[in-house]
Amino acid sequence: MKSDVQKLMQKFKDTDIPIIEAAFVKVYLQKKNIFFENSRFICSYLERVADRDAELYRYIFDSFHFGQIDDLIGIFELLLNSENKKMNGMIYTPYHIKKYIIEHVIVQNEIPKVVDPACGCGSFLLTAAQFLKERYGLSYKEIFGSYIVGFDIDGHSIEKAKVLFNILSLEEEGTSIEEGCELHTVNSLQELSKKTYKNRYDVVIGNPPYVRAKNMEKQVKESVKLWSVVSGNVDLYIPFYQLAVEILKLDGVMGYISPNTFLQSVNGKGLRNYLVGRGYKIAVLDFRETKMFQDISYYTCICLIFKGKSTYDLDYALLNGESSLDKYEFTTYNIKNYPVNKEWRFGNSRIDDIIRRIESQPHRLEDYKIRNGLATLKNDLYFFSVKRVDNNYYYRTYRGEEVAIEKEICISVAKPNIMRTEKDLEEKIEKAIFPYKAGGKIIDENELSFKYPKAYDFLLSNKQLLLERDKGKAKNYLFHTWRREG
Repeated sequence: MKSDVQKLMQKFKDTDIPIIEAAFVKVYLQKKNIFFENSRFICSYLERVADRDAELYRYIFDSFHFGQIDDLIGIFELLLNSENKKMNGMIYTPYHIKKYIIEHVIVQNEIPKVVDPACGCGSFLLTAAQFLKERYGLSYKEIFGSYIVGFDIDGHSIEKAKVLFNILSLEEEGTSIEEGCELHTVNSLQELSKKTYKNRYDVVIGNPPYVRAKNMEKQVKESVKLWSVVSGNVDLYIPFYQLAVEILKLDGVMGYISPNTFLQSVNGKGLRNYLVGRGYKIAVLDFRETKMFQDISYYTCICLIFKGKSTYDLDYALLNGESSLDKYEFTTYNIKNYPVNKEWRFGNSRIDDIIRRIESQPHRLEDYKIRNGLATLKNDLYFFSVKRVDNNYYYRTYRGEEVAIEKEICISVAKPNIMRTEKDLEEKIEKAIFPYKAGGKIIDENELSFKYPKAYDFLLSNKQLLLERDKGKAKNYLFHTWRREG
């Protein structure tokens, strides 16, 4: 469908997008035999398609086929220009993702009030309305009038949401809802920060805007600062998590599809600290290795937050492709003791625990001022593979001859560039002649010849090669030492 829309856009490039959208709506209504003449709202909306647009209408009628209303939502998303997407982060959510989230957050016995704080054209809310109708037996007039709420900063998106809600009601029930729906054109981060919205809704759903800090408009940047989870230059979706939690009732549930960067990124630490501090039960289904949105570079996850459950449990599942929503297993982590400001790593609880313990150590490698690692400028002399070993010596081969080297002057060396698995760490480990004492003090030549005569004789026999390192420029080096010590 994407290529078909691109061809249309090229052919009718001088036609305003709202007119093209209205032409699609008109074709959808007629192809689906939906009677809409009694809807003042829809009739008024379609008036923008004038007689001069007959060619556009006919082209759409002949070129496009519709199975369900989600196809029309997909068209609306494809008609968005790239600048609008970049500035407002509008991304269409696949139906199976919406369905999964809604089925896992609308779990109340009583009819919940459902809100999407960045609803766009209302895709999530429309699917939620279908679910509410099926589960609670309500009419769409009741659902959209009392149980569905949407906010969005873009007024044109809110208009499209109203159109879609009316089409759904007309198609399934034969009546329109007209203006009887609670949709608001506002800056949600600003409006919903007010106390009147705190603890107000049963369910929050959505696909918060994917906008990088550098692409935010000035007004939006200012409203982002209203939320305590914001640290540094955050992407726009991050404060929408705190917003969701704040506007939920005490037993409410949130379900988002969003970038997964908050799990480990530096600018996600405020959100991680916020969630740990409150201890809500969380479920994360991570599409870490699968891009769910073709035109978006982000990797995404589904995140569910159960505000009424203070367990500190986080259920994590790594998904492999879209179909894995039907077959996955959670691993449960307790995040109560996760270090402040540190990333969340999930996947293998045993390995993750080891990494956390390493990161929690009081001493770090950086404390030791490591500059260049191991740099001898003559590795083939100092580094070697052990051919055999006895109580006192390692035996190596150099230029076809076996050479003994005292064990006590050797250290173990692992080259990261050839290590791929734990087995490599066992099989590819090497030894190195290390003419230094604890603290990096050089073993002088007299001591070396007395304590380690085998190693000394080997180095002495190659003295000329060792002196030629750095093309002989480094005159202050003793011949037997490394040219650069980590």
